[in-house]
Order: sequence, then C-alpha cells, then structure tokens
Amino acid sequence: SVHLAVGYKERDYELHIEPLFDQSARIIGCAGVALDVTEQTQMARERGIWQTHARHQQRLESIGTLASGVAHEINNPVQSIMNYAQLIARRVPSGDVHTYAQEVLQEAQRVATIVKGLLSFARQEGEPYTDVHARELVESTLSLVSALLRKDGIRLSIDVLSDLPPIRCHPQQIQQVLMNLIGNAREALNAR
Repeated sequence: SVHLAVGYKERDYELHIEPLFDQSARIIGCAGVALDVTEQTQMARERGIWQTHARHQQRLESIGTLASGVAHEINNPVQSIMNYAQLIARRVPSGDVHTYAQEVLQEAQRVATIVKGLLSFARQEGEPYTDVHARELVESTLSLVSALLRKDGIRLSIDVLSDLPPIRCHPQQIQQVLMNLIGNAREALNAR
C-alpha cells in the first residue's frame, strides 16, 4: 500500500492507494482514496507558526530581562567613575591629569549612553506611547551597535535633521526596527 501527501490546485490531499489482486495473487490494478486535508494542514501550519512566534517572544523577553539586569549592574559603577573623573578634573584645573580626567569622563558618558540605550531597548512592549525625537532614537540605537560596525570596518554617516518634530511611538519598537535595518545592512556589507 502507498500513502502520499499531495497538493493540487491549492488544496492538500492524503492519497491512500492499495493494490488489487486476482485469485493467483497477481496485481491487476489498484484502488485509491484521496482525502481533502486542507483544513487540518492549514491549522497545523498556523499552530506551528504560532508556536514559533511564542518561542521567539519568550526569547525576546528573556533577552530584555537579561539586558536590563546587565545595564543596571553596569550603570552604578559607571556613575561612580563619572563622579570621580569630575572631581579630579575640578581639583586639577589644567595639565595632563585634567586632560586624562576629561577623557575618562567622556568615555564613561559614552558607556552611560550605551547603558541608557540598552535599558530603553530592554523595556517591555507594554510601554506607553511617548514623544521621542528621531535623533534620540537613532543615537540610542547606534550606541548599541556602533562597536560591531566599527569592528567590521563599517563607517557610518548619520544625517538626522535637528528640527524634526517629536514622534509619538513605542520607542522600543522603533529601536527594534532600526536594529533590524542596521543588521540587514551590516550583513549585506559583510557579504560583499
């Protein structure tokens, strides 16, 4: 006997074919039945898509929780570094030590910006709509990926008008879109 799954004219069928024997056990033909299983296969596909989507959502939530925890752990030491660098810069108003303190402060502020972007990215989708400037969204997103781009030798030119009106949106969702666009562009550039 033969069992097949076939698609024909946008429908799904299960074919069951059995041989027909004569009295001397020779095959003289076959008998077949085709069952329309389109609804069952469509439901199975949808269930599979839904399960894949649910697993993806769980992973995103886990990543968000992890990112938030890491960002909070980094934030406190970075704030201390910034405070000490400011104290040193104030106490030594000129010279190499002052210059080094300013550089430490500048780098710590860059880390703080990355942490802020990470916290923003990690927020749950239930966040309320807020008014955000496009430049803030772009900068906070780029702070998360700029090191990767530099590592790949990709130079970025950013041109966001400063007088754009605020956007009323879910910032995390817009960041996700920007991350996806940047990721796609990075893959395309790396493929070349």
